[in-house]
Amino acid sequence: ERWRLWSLGDHGERHRFRARLLDVNAFGWLAARERLKPLMVWCTLGMAGALWLWGYGKYGREWLNEGVFVLTGLGLNLVLKCWVATEVIRRIAEERRTGSLELLLVTPLTPRDILRGQAQALARQFLGPVLVVAIVEAIIMLAGVRHGADDEERWMWFSWWATVLAGLGMDLIALYWLGLWQGLNSSGAKRAYLM
Repeated sequence: ERWRLWSLGDHGERHRFRARLLDVNAFGWLAARERLKPLMVWCTLGMAGALWLWGYGKYGREWLNEGVFVLTGLGLNLVLKCWVATEVIRRIAEERRTGSLELLLVTPLTPRDILRGQAQALARQFLGPVLVVAIVEAIIMLAGVRHGADDEERWMWFSWWATVLAGLGMDLIALYWLGLWQGLNSSGAKRAYLM
C-alpha cells in the first residue's frame, strides 16, 4: 500500500493529475498515472552517467577511446529499447488482462485515441531521456569526427554514429508497434515479453 501511495501519489495529487490528463486522453491518463516511472528512467541514466564519470576519473584520457564510446552508446540504446518495449507490452497486456481495455472500447474513445494515449504516456516517460542519449551520441560522433586521423576514418565514424542515431529512432517506433501487437495478441505480459 505504501508503494502504491508513493507511486501514484496521495488522493489530492491523483485528483489533480487525473483532472489534467483525463480530458486530453483517458488511456493516456491510465497509462501514465504511475508518476515515478519517468523518474526511474532518469535515475538509470544518472547512474550510467556516474559510472561513466567514475571510469573517466579512474582511467583519465585512456577512457576517451572509441571502444568506450561505442559500448556506452550501444549500452544506452539497448537499455532504452528494452525498457520501451517492456512498457508498451506491459501496459496493453495488463489492460487487456483486467478487462479495462474492453471497457474503454465501448466508450466514445476510439482505437486511435488509445494508440495516441499510449504514445503520450511513453513520451512522458521516455522522450527526455531519449533526447539526452541522442545528444550524447551526437557529441560522441562530432568528437570522433574532429579527432579522426584522416578523412576516410572521419567519414566512417560519422556514418556509423549517424546510423546508430537513426536506428535508435526507427527501432523505438518499431518496438512501439510490435509491443502493441504482442500485448494485444498474447495471453499475458510475460508471454508477450518472450515472444
